[in-house]
Formats: sequence, structure tokens, C-alpha cells
Amino acid sequence: MKNGLKKKTLELAIINFFSVYGQRGVLIENKFLTYISILENYHKNHIDKNGYLKTRLEYLLNESSLALHFKKMDKYSERLKTTRNYHAHLEEKHKEKSLDSEEILKTNYLLEFVIREIFLREIGIDHKALIPHNVERYIIELNN
Repeated sequence: MKNGLKKKTLELAIINFFSVYGQRGVLIENKFLTYISILENYHKNHIDKNGYLKTRLEYLLNESSLALHFKKMDKYSERLKTTRNYHAHLEEKHKEKSLDSEEILKTNYLLEFVIREIFLREIGIDHKALIPHNVERYIIELNN
């Protein structure tokens, strides 16, 4: 990818990230949708133009430092996709299999960690961040 296009797509991802990260009053569902969109577009623009949401998310989660701790990445990626479809398209058929509000809140912390890792890697910083305790606990829940 040409540097100008890469800069432009990263700039948009960073602007989108900070439009919800740390902002008061943003619904957790809207934050979730923004984070999923950032990941989906990052994969499409920097990894592979082809693909489906679930495989894009699974790929990026597997590339993160969280991957070593996950046992059910496939299942979790599917729930992320289903939750995104439920909230983005208001498809009632997905409600039962979607993450609930508490799970979305926990997922947002996890996705924030993954997105920050991507941003740091893209600007050439090799930083091994400690996984936040709340994200670690959530991954343990997901593995059970």
C-alpha cells in the first residue's frame, strides 16, 4: 500500500477510535460498532480486500497478543459478528446469540487493547503492553 493511502486510512481509523474512546455519554453499543468498523476496515485496507467480517475479526484477534490466551477464537469472532449485525441492522433474529450489555462493555475494553496494538505496530513501535486485568479476566470467562 502506498504511504499516502496508508496514512489516510490509518488517520481515519485513529480519528474514529478517538471519537468514542474516553468520551463521556457514548453508548457502549455505539462504541462497540465503531471498534468493529475500525477493525473491519483496517483488515480490508491493510491485510486483504476480500473476506467476511467474522474471518477479518478472527484474523486480527489471532494477530494480537491476546491470541495466546484464547481457546475459542472462532466462537468469539462469530458472536462479535452476530452482535454487530444485531446492533447495526436491528436484526431481531440475532438478538438471542448476541453479546448482552455487560459483555459488550467487557468486549469494548478488549477491542480497545487490540486496536491500540495495531496502531502502535503500524507506526513502528514494538511495544509489548501488559494485558489489562479486566481484559484478562474476561478472556478467562470466555474460555470457560
